[in-house]
Amino acid sequence: MTEKPTALTVIPANIPEALKGLPQWVCWKYAWKEGKEDKPGKWTKPPFEPNGNFAKSTDSKTYSEFGEALAAYQEEESGFDGIGFVLTPIDPFVGIDIDHCFVDGIVTDEAQGIINELDSYTERSPSGAGIRIFVTGTIPKAVKKDQIEMYAQGRYVTVTGQKWPL
Repeated sequence: MTEKPTALTVIPANIPEALKGLPQWVCWKYAWKEGKEDKPGKWTKPPFEPNGNFAKSTDSKTYSEFGEALAAYQEEESGFDGIGFVLTPIDPFVGIDIDHCFVDGIVTDEAQGIINELDSYTERSPSGAGIRIFVTGTIPKAVKKDQIEMYAQGRYVTVTGQKWPL
């Protein structure tokens, strides 16, 4: 097992009000997932309700208001490493995740091109090595290609408020 990562601190003031206003929030904390013969283990980010029960990205009864998730995250004894927004069929958002797109603190040309093209709220991922972008729109189905993922429902996306560019 590798050392538990340290997540970037959540900056609530930078998170768009359009997201904060929807009751689709969860908390998360790092959990080690053992690997298999051909795959190494890795740190994952399972979602939790603010009360500490596991949340499900497909069950709205496990979501909470932004303030409730934030308060739970801010309680030291909770053990939460961050908060996340659940994408559902009834909200207008698509979450885009670009992994490992920083080299020596500089965003790659490919990632910067996507950021420029989408011209929407963009932030650093909890690791600081990736980017999250929220746009309004729809996609017919989830997309996962190389280091880029796009989801419109049935998933949650970690949210840091670490707006990019700074």
